[in-house]
Amino acid sequence: MTQRLSKVAKNLNVGIGNLVEFLQKKGITVENNPNTKIDDGQYQLLVAEFSKDKKVKKEAIEYLDKMHRKDNRNETVTIEGYEKEDAQKASLKESIFKSETQVDLRPKINVVGSINLDKDNTLKTEPKEKP
Repeated sequence: MTQRLSKVAKNLNVGIGNLVEFLQKKGITVENNPNTKIDDGQYQLLVAEFSKDKKVKKEAIEYLDKMHRKDNRNETVTIEGYEKEDAQKASLKESIFKSETQVDLRPKINVVGSINLDKDNTLKTEPKEKP
């Protein structure tokens, strides 16, 4: 069964140029084109030579998957009576906040004027009378 050189390069985690170079050293003429097809004998030669790189890639992927799964396995611990303390602390914080803020310290808003946005009340200028 023939396979394309690009697919073999992806599977073995090796560049296409490296595969072509290796095959040419073995006396096999192969075009440096990703769409070049190679037969089973050539594929077996490449697997025998570059299987180490494939193993390294597989181990790296497994390691990354393991690291991602480790984050998902977080365990939770519940403490009895913890929710009651939170409610008490929240009410205490609210009462402290209310007692500390004074009316004088709150920002004040001064209304200076108003803007009329109606189209009917636009300013009309009357022409001056000429003597």
